Amino acid sequence: MNIALKFSKLKFDQKSFLIDAIRNTLTEVEAHNEAIYDESYWDWQYEKLPTGKSLIYLAWDCGEIVGYYHVPTYYCSVNGVEKLIGNIQDVAVHPKYRQVGLFRQLAEFANEDLNNSEVDVAYTFPNTKSSRTFLKYNNFSLVSTIPALVRPVKLENILTSRISLFGLEKVMGWFVQSILNFASGSVSRPGASVEVSIQITDEIERLFTEYSSSFKVHLTRDKRWLKWRYLDSSRGKHHVLCVREKSELTAVVIFKEDEMLGNPALIVMDFAYLPRHEGSLLFIIDSVIQNKALIDSNFNLIFASSNSTLNTHLKRAGFYSIPSRFNPRVLNLLARNCSDSESEGFLIENDWLITLGDWDIF
Repeated sequence: MNIALKFSKLKFDQKSFLIDAIRNTLTEVEAHNEAIYDESYWDWQYEKLPTGKSLIYLAWDCGEIVGYYHVPTYYCSVNGVEKLIGNIQDVAVHPKYRQVGLFRQLAEFANEDLNNSEVDVAYTFPNTKSSRTFLKYNNFSLVSTIPALVRPVKLENILTSRISLFGLEKVMGWFVQSILNFASGSVSRPGASVEVSIQITDEIERLFTEYSSSFKVHLTRDKRWLKWRYLDSSRGKHHVLCVREKSELTAVVIFKEDEMLGNPALIVMDFAYLPRHEGSLLFIIDSVIQNKALIDSNFNLIFASSNSTLNTHLKRAGFYSIPSRFNPRVLNLLARNCSDSESEGFLIENDWLITLGDWDIF
């Protein structure tokens, strides 16, 4: 195969050409989001984001796009200082070009440009195979491997979807689910009430701002970002649930309806709670399980993945860690400094707030 690779940043009149190339690649690899990837999806993700800034890099061969590398930018805080962070995502090369070093060359081109851009920090969640390029050639460091947890809600349905024991799997699942429910118990919050919100209110914004501030590195989860990321999302249906205690909002959880582990699921996309109010957040999750009217959706499990100390409390409420070998997509957080400004300590795992809202797949 004769190859004449060239690299460039996306120009305005190349957008439709790029989207066609992306759809062709997604079709080749049978990607989960191929059916929804159109111009409106791309615009939401890369043009309508709060900063209005995305850096898009392309690889060409003889006038054809054979690789792409997207870096949307967000406002973030690093040690209390506002920064611009780039999230490297939506990266792919055409299957025919995967043995010629194209990904490495495209990554080097993009990251060299990032060093000369407005971006202060870059982070990404590459798959295991791609991680090597980021770590060896692009000066990224591994910050954390994000734990994944699951709360079975209808174990009989989960087992039925995975195995066949002539009907015994349903009985066995129901029996084990009953034991799990008994062991996890229910979460009691006297006087608390769960509310479903159809908008991002000032109260919700303040709760996210206060919770995020307990981490040294975090996205600016303000009203504009939350609305764009969830309420305006082109990626499916989201639900914003809050708990109010003594007239005060104490916790909020944003769920998404999706599929996980081959089953209909609720995904915990984002959350926030007041100090020492982990129980308030657990009350929301327990209420969703006990009262199906809160979210009109059939789900067999609840999936959560974050690096928050909340994980310890989730395990006490019936969540179980998913071993890496069974996790459909292990999240490895990689990051690096792109500017000359000092960002001391920003590679420390416990300093970061990461939720599934940071990841582009959901």
